[in-house]
Amino acid sequence: MCQKIEKIDIFDNGSIPMMKIRDATKEEKECDINNVKELVEYGMEKGFHNGLGNAVDERLKKNQQYQNAQSKKTPPSILKYQKTNKLELQDAVNKEIQDYGVIIHKDQVLYHGGLLEGLSENSSITTTRTLSTTLNPEVAHAECYHKWKAYEANEINLNILTVKDEGINGFVFNNRTSMKHEREILFERNIKLVMKNKQLCGYSEVEDKSGNTKNVPKYITEIEIYKSDY
Repeated sequence: MCQKIEKIDIFDNGSIPMMKIRDATKEEKECDINNVKELVEYGMEKGFHNGLGNAVDERLKKNQQYQNAQSKKTPPSILKYQKTNKLELQDAVNKEIQDYGVIIHKDQVLYHGGLLEGLSENSSITTTRTLSTTLNPEVAHAECYHKWKAYEANEINLNILTVKDEGINGFVFNNRTSMKHEREILFERNIKLVMKNKQLCGYSEVEDKSGNTKNVPKYITEIEIYKSDY
């Protein structure tokens, strides 16, 4: 039986101060980021490459709940799937999540970048594949653009996911894999996703593999995770 982990919350130690350059030698505080919504809104408006993503990552490195939740080792199918995303591994990966993973704490918040097919506001889907999430919204934001996703989807989606049920299994990758920077938690399949809100927060230029560009809307999407009804 999987062990239940504690909630991982980077705001346990208070707000994240965001600094701006006042002149060549001095910085001054721009604002304090106090919660997940402020974190994502700031990142979607001003980007994550201004120290925000690094600030989140540094807090995760020092977070004891995160350290305790990480796997001692990564089973072979999960390790291969993290690198290849091959669909034929899904059965083995799902079993390894259930055998070697943990029970994700109710109210845990995570992030996923990109459009979740079939999901619209106030609707739900039940996943047929394992779901990759991250504890760092900068990683999810980058995933929105990976392999021209945003261009093909005609929108940018940074999803905030909140676990709302007990007993949902996930695999917390440790800091020894080659992709440790992704701060990934992989959820078992057959979970229910319910979209609660989809907030427009501007527009951004995206491109396809040929270099064609267009402006698409940017959304912050709030999703709840439940155990499946069946």
